[in-house]
Amino acid sequence: MAWTLTFGLNVRMRRTFAFAAGWAVVTVLAAAAVWWGLGPLLQPIMPSAATPPQSSSPLVSASPLASASPLVKASAYEGWAYQAGVFTQTFTVDGGTATVRIVRGRVELVSSAAAGGYRVTPKQPSPDRLVVEFFDGVHFFIVDTMWWENRPYAKVTQVS
Repeated sequence: MAWTLTFGLNVRMRRTFAFAAGWAVVTVLAAAAVWWGLGPLLQPIMPSAATPPQSSSPLVSASPLASASPLVKASAYEGWAYQAGVFTQTFTVDGGTATVRIVRGRVELVSSAAAGGYRVTPKQPSPDRLVVEFFDGVHFFIVDTMWWENRPYAKVTQVS
């Protein structure tokens, strides 16, 4: 009787171990598949600071297309001038212009000027984000700039 009890425990322990080992193998394979699938998203998008992006013009204008509402023009890196660790871009919309500078992840408004009849309102919800709004009572232009995923990002929106 002692022999069957011991034999029964050994079979039960072997099954438990087999299930645990199988579960561990499946978990490791699933984690490897996820890591492999996310690999392209985990690669850095911007070149390192030692190799600055190539840009010939100090300032680049970005303006939304006319007619449809709302319009969105996004820039994830293009259009930003780079010099000595500083990213700069001037945005020109029907409501006016805004020049934005990004230094070490901090977004700053260099200058802004409203066009005739428009009012300009800069807002800084955080050090890494700046929103400049142009409004004339009917038309609304939003220049939303930020340091996002280690690179400059801008979106210009027009709402009529």
